[in-house]
Amino acid sequence: MKKGCFISVIVTLTIILAAIFYIFKFHGEDVINFGKEKVMAYAHDKLNKEINQVQESPYADSLKIEIEKYFNDFDEKDIEKEIDKIEEFADNIEVVMRDSKIDSSEYVFIKQLMNKK
Repeated sequence: MKKGCFISVIVTLTIILAAIFYIFKFHGEDVINFGKEKVMAYAHDKLNKEINQVQESPYADSLKIEIEKYFNDFDEKDIEKEIDKIEEFADNIEVVMRDSKIDSSEYVFIKQLMNKK
């Protein structure tokens, strides 16, 4: 590599790193909150897709409403503490919905999971 190219690469990387450090030092919370909101939106969309694949039933409709309430409650709480619970909740729902049917016992189980939070 030529000296000129090497120096250009070093200067460019230094500027990029300085910009990243500046953003996190002075606007770090904004970036982190933006990321948390995107994670919540992704989890919500994933759960909605899972529920939409379930056969139509009164329990499936009730479950859609309950999940909407579940995610609306997170707007008021600290998302950082709840992300692990959301992941566990999504995994449990995925297991329950493998048969593409929601019966009363599965609905009660999911409702209990939501009340644990």
